[in-house]
Amino acid sequence: MITVSAALAVAVLAAIIGFVQYNRAVAAKRAAQEAARRVTVALKEVEKAKSAAEEATKRATDALEQVKKAKSAADGLISFMQYGLRDTLGKLGHLEMMWAINARIVKYYEAHAPEAGDVAALRDALEEQGNLFLAQGDLAGALKSYRDEVAIQEKLANLDPSNAGWQADLASSYWQTGTILARSDPRSRKEARSMIEKGRDILRQLKKETGLGVR
Repeated sequence: MITVSAALAVAVLAAIIGFVQYNRAVAAKRAAQEAARRVTVALKEVEKAKSAAEEATKRATDALEQVKKAKSAADGLISFMQYGLRDTLGKLGHLEMMWAINARIVKYYEAHAPEAGDVAALRDALEEQGNLFLAQGDLAGALKSYRDEVAIQEKLANLDPSNAGWQADLASSYWQTGTILARSDPRSRKEARSMIEKGRDILRQLKKETGLGVR
């Protein structure tokens, strides 16, 4: 009788242990299924986010291309106004129209000058502005424009010291500004002479390197 009771107790204990283990296994399975479900949901969210990011990138790329096209068209028009139309108006003596065009060009390039090409165009516009002041006999106005031009030309020349064209342009800017400075303010002849000499020094160096003659 004792043996049967002991066996029964062992069986009951084994059954309890088995039941507990079963419940644990079921709970683990459910936890694994829930984790798998969460992973699936997370992957779907990642795919949605990836798709949204790709779409946003595409839209940004398309918008950038549109901006580039618009800027290219604007640059083309500005270039025509700055170089082609300017010469025609100059021959006809339309200084007022040249002033209006030059003011728009300077304003445009001051607002859109991230590239070296645009900076060079702004430099040309400032030089033209100085020329217009000079045509009206306004030496002070011309000097300011030429000084602004020199500042830009110095930056360009420093960006690429090996660019002989930019170095020659800087020399020309120094000479032009120094000449007007001497005419507008006799007390600044020392500074004017210094600027002119800077230009001549650059040209002498270019002559050694490229054979360019000194003007």
